[in-house]
Amino acid sequence: MSQAKVKHRLATEARVKLRAKEARDMSMGCLLQEQAIEKVQQERNEMSKKQTEAICDMQQKSGMKHLLLGRKVSALTDTLEKKEAQLYAVLSASNIDQTAGSKLQEILESKQATIDALECDLAQDCTVS
Repeated sequence: MSQAKVKHRLATEARVKLRAKEARDMSMGCLLQEQAIEKVQQERNEMSKKQTEAICDMQQKSGMKHLLLGRKVSALTDTLEKKEAQLYAVLSASNIDQTAGSKLQEILESKQATIDALECDLAQDCTVS
């Protein structure tokens, strides 16, 4: 074999070895990238699960708040209606002068305004939830 052929053969073998090493390196790079992608996908899935749980928890708390506010408004409305009935009974049974009657009417209207405001707050909380 001539020296030129030997040199050519050695150069070819070196190129083959270099290409094989490059292929292994690229294969390892792909494997590392696939592992990184899997890790990111797992993190995304965990975050999505936590977000879903947080949303459900928030909706549940909002529903409980809505229920409690509704009960509070209902109780206040019942109390106001009873007090109004008692007051009207007292007013009609006795001849209280017109000034006292108008002051009592103002108080009742103030209480009704408070109830209306609470109902408005409740309605806003319901729409926000």
